[in-house]
Amino acid sequence: MKFGNSFLEIISKEVTAFSKYQCCVRVENLRNNQPSEETCQNILTSEQAPGASPVIICGNDTVECPSVVKGTKRDITILFKPPSPEQQNGKITHHEVFFRNVTTSNSTVGIVNRLVVNGSKTEAVITNADTHLGYHVYMTSCTAIGCSSMSNTVHIPQLPKIDTGKLLLN
Repeated sequence: MKFGNSFLEIISKEVTAFSKYQCCVRVENLRNNQPSEETCQNILTSEQAPGASPVIICGNDTVECPSVVKGTKRDITILFKPPSPEQQNGKITHHEVFFRNVTTSNSTVGIVNRLVVNGSKTEAVITNADTHLGYHVYMTSCTAIGCSSMSNTVHIPQLPKIDTGKLLLN
């Protein structure tokens, strides 16, 4: 805090990032025990990266992630919870969703793909995913300062093959 030409530095481990506080100071003259008027100043602590990860709430045999099938492709909706407001440490600007193909033996193959989603959203859609492949999906939430640690990883299984044989009529 600045008071005229003087500064007051306050060090505390009890404050949280991106929070409003009010700091008040009253000075007392030791010679005549006369207190000054109280001087107050509002303080906003700095923004930081989120202190917790988002949680993906579908996949892994719990809640199935919704898919819309279009021939041999599908759009997979990933549902998630962002970090709690106490752990956001600022304004969540965006979420980064990472996904990678997996084989039937659960081995990862191919490159890691990245999808960026608006920070106010709680779902992300992976478009044009192959129906015959499974996917590993994980994510992070970000402020303007940085990103959280990675979330849980979920497995989105490949879709069962549909028999396209012809029906024979006798």
